[in-house]
Amino acid sequence: MISSPVNADSHRAAPARATYPLTPSGPAKPRPPSRPIPRRRVTLHPRHARVTSPRATTTLWREPRAPQGIRSAHIRHHTVRSGVAGGHLPPAHTEMVPARPVGHTADPSVADRHTGRFGIVTLLARASICTVGRQNTMARRASQRRTTAADIANEVGVSRATVGFVLNETPGQKISEATRSRVLDAAVRLGYRPHRAAQALASGQSRIILFVLPDWPVDYSMRRYLEEASLLLDEAGYSLVTSTPHPSGQAHPLWESLNPDVVVGFSSFGPEDVASMRANGVGRIIPSPEEVPASFRGSPALTTGPRLQVEHLHGLGHRSLAFAAAPDPRIAAIVAERARAAQETARRLGLETLDVRPVAHDDERAGSVIAQWRAAGVTGVVAYNDDTAAATVSAAIRAGVSVPADLAVVGHDDSPLAAVFLPSISSVRLDTAGLGRHLAQWVLDEVGGRSRPHGHVDVDATIVRREST
Repeated sequence: MISSPVNADSHRAAPARATYPLTPSGPAKPRPPSRPIPRRRVTLHPRHARVTSPRATTTLWREPRAPQGIRSAHIRHHTVRSGVAGGHLPPAHTEMVPARPVGHTADPSVADRHTGRFGIVTLLARASICTVGRQNTMARRASQRRTTAADIANEVGVSRATVGFVLNETPGQKISEATRSRVLDAAVRLGYRPHRAAQALASGQSRIILFVLPDWPVDYSMRRYLEEASLLLDEAGYSLVTSTPHPSGQAHPLWESLNPDVVVGFSSFGPEDVASMRANGVGRIIPSPEEVPASFRGSPALTTGPRLQVEHLHGLGHRSLAFAAAPDPRIAAIVAERARAAQETARRLGLETLDVRPVAHDDERAGSVIAQWRAAGVTGVVAYNDDTAAATVSAAIRAGVSVPADLAVVGHDDSPLAAVFLPSISSVRLDTAGLGRHLAQWVLDEVGGRSRPHGHVDVDATIVRREST
């Protein structure tokens, strides 16, 4: 029941003296105070209140159960105050405010006993608890819901299929430009975003390519390789995701969660990995498990560079050479293959066997390695990569060996370090970007169902001569 506003302060101005009902034997003695009713927080249902303006005060009347010791039931007053003006209204908060019983006694014991049951409850509201509030809540929920193609269809007044044809740019559909523009405008206006997971589930394609990398350091040549492959795949509408499993890692393989269209590896996958991929719906694997596993031996990507390094030093008149290896055990197989290619080229040119030793910038033994090479008459060094070449040149200069007068050094990969180092380092420039494009095209052919020969790829390589030779 809704009534006119009631001034809450008028109920607090109770008389100071206590009054008791009269009985035949005289004034009745007050009963001993019982356990006080604890203060509590209350919330009114929106249908119990009506707010007519942002600053309105509405009084609600409810007939409570009469407390013990009071013969007649009294009215409990609930004062609702909305203190927010404007459009968006935050949720309401309520709390009990202690007050004396209305029209009864000023006895503190009696007042305290009935405070929780007969006090004036002031609802300190920061929002309307009426129908408008419920409408705002529904509007917020609707705004948080993801816009679907059905919403666009209802907005424009076309079928759900028409919206799908326009948004997916389906070829072969006769849809007028006016309808297409209306659909696209409504999609922008409603904030439509494609649900990629649903699209992948419906089409059976996630357009994700998972590249499982070996546990190798990602150096300059590897970065260029991946960047070029990623660029070409992106132009075709695919995303390249890389993953590097570690021997001691506990993470689950990404093909279990990404549902990739293709899983690519540098070498063939083991039987357990292949079984796991098949169980998770991966239909395309590169290299194919049915093919003979490929090996690093004889790969032009690994043998072309060392061959050019040895030929470059031999052409400059060096007859006693050494090979500076990288000490990282993760790339031991690659280092061994490059050293083997350099040894074969040296034998073909009639040179002595290369002395292979690890050289690192943080290894104090690098200086002793340079001294041993100089004592053995070595005048030229073939380095595994530019980082190893820089470590060799640095150790030689610190040992008082002149570069290139006493010791010539040639690196591999033609990284920016080779150009900025002092003295600048001669290096082999490989077309790693072309290798990345070859990988991407291989993947696209696999996705498109086109067969192609998967032998070794010819690599374009040149020597970039600088101060170190």
